[in-house]
Amino acid sequence: MDQEYLEELRKKNDECQCFPLTLLRCKSEDFSHLERECASLSKGLDPEKPEHGDLLRWQEYRERAEQLQKAFRAYNEEIRGLIEDGDLNIIYHNPKARTTRQVSSEEAKGLLERDEILTVNCSYCNQQIDILRPD
Repeated sequence: MDQEYLEELRKKNDECQCFPLTLLRCKSEDFSHLERECASLSKGLDPEKPEHGDLLRWQEYRERAEQLQKAFRAYNEEIRGLIEDGDLNIIYHNPKARTTRQVSSEEAKGLLERDEILTVNCSYCNQQIDILRPD
């Protein structure tokens, strides 16, 4: 996979204000918030040398990490639903040719298996929302 091109795409990820994507924005905010909490809680924790006083932080971190996994699944489920409803389009990126084209869900599965680069874009304003990864 072309890492430089992928990094360029990551910078283009953003939210749009189109109404059908409202719930996705909320799920994205929940996910981002939990990601930040997990990062903050894990600072200074050493799994190789756990200290007695860190037990409560480890417990809180584990709880937040479980919530983060659930939020990630909910976010991905919302993306799948929006694709099925036609509110998101799947876009295939060819970094060598610097071209893109819309693909179907079926074609996307095969492309993901081959580690190709796919994004999901709002079908109303074409804003790139996220980069797809294999489940």
